[in-house]
Amino acid sequence: MEYSERLSSIKVPTLITVGDHDECAPSLSEEMNKAIAGSKLVVLPKSGHMTFVDQPNLFNRAVSEFLHPATEKK
Repeated sequence: MEYSERLSSIKVPTLITVGDHDECAPSLSEEMNKAIAGSKLVVLPKSGHMTFVDQPNLFNRAVSEFLHPATEKK
């Protein structure tokens, strides 16, 4: 990752989504997650690079829970 040294400078809440069949290896997303303090990584099953197309319900749920954590937990 040519930008990896800059990831630690991200200081805002960060959601990283990746499909378990993404052409861009999910391990890269794991590296991003480790480098961005407090970030959340969600790996969506049966999904490629376009998680929002392949798994729209799971993607929307992940985003909603990230944006509104207190209201989504039951």
